[in-house]
Amino acid sequence: MGIARSALRSSVSSAAAPTPVLKFPTMISDHAKFDYPDPLQPEDLQMIQRVFDVTCAAGGIRKKSPQAEGLAATLLELFQSGIRDEHKLEAAVAQIEFI
Repeated sequence: MGIARSALRSSVSSAAAPTPVLKFPTMISDHAKFDYPDPLQPEDLQMIQRVFDVTCAAGGIRKKSPQAEGLAATLLELFQSGIRDEHKLEAAVAQIEFI
C-alpha cells in the first residue's frame, strides 16, 4: 500500500499546471499582410533602420530589448504590407504602444 500511495503522490505532483493565457493589445502589425514580392533593397533597409532609430529614441526603447525586437518586426510587416513612405511608417508605429 505504501508503494501505491507513493506512486499516486508522484503522479499528482508531476501534473503540469495550466499554462496562463497571455493577452496582448491589438497592434497594427496584427492586421498587416505580406504581399511585397520583391526582396528588400539596401535603401529600404536604411529607411526602416532610420524609422527604427527615431522610434527607439522617441520612445525610450533600448535597442537590444524585447520591445525593440517587436518594433523591428512591426516595421518590416508594415513595410511589406505596403507602407513604404518613411513619414507614413513613422506615423503608423507612433500609434503602437510597445510594452
